[in-house]
Amino acid sequence: MTDFNPTALLQSVKRLRHRALLGRDDSTTTFMRNLYGRLLDKLNLMIADLVDEIATFEELDRDRKASEAGESWFYFYYICTPFERRWIEHGPISVLDEITIFARIEDDACLIDLNYTEVPAAELGELPALLEAIRQEIGVTFIAARV
Repeated sequence: MTDFNPTALLQSVKRLRHRALLGRDDSTTTFMRNLYGRLLDKLNLMIADLVDEIATFEELDRDRKASEAGESWFYFYYICTPFERRWIEHGPISVLDEITIFARIEDDACLIDLNYTEVPAAELGELPALLEAIRQEIGVTFIAARV
């Protein structure tokens, strides 16, 4: 992300969350209500992360103006913030099945992508438009995928 502004992102996520709520309420099938529900759960986690991120951003931004060391800390933080690492850097996040697992092999651990198939957009009603809006406005790629 080039211009990370957690306060602006928080407002965007809240607005898009409202769209997801409306989509869930308008859903006519349990499958679609559940998909919107999972998306809402992820957006709620994103909101909580951004609230934490705002505090960190403001503290480091204040410190970077006070000293060279503070400027260096801000630079390292800004290269890839915790929000970006969790929600953007690894790749798509599924609102259907989990497509990434945390694997531990001996003393090492890493994220592993599982093989998955995306649900055709025709089966998802208005959800693809909302997922695209989230990708464009926030930078987070959500998909509906089955393992």
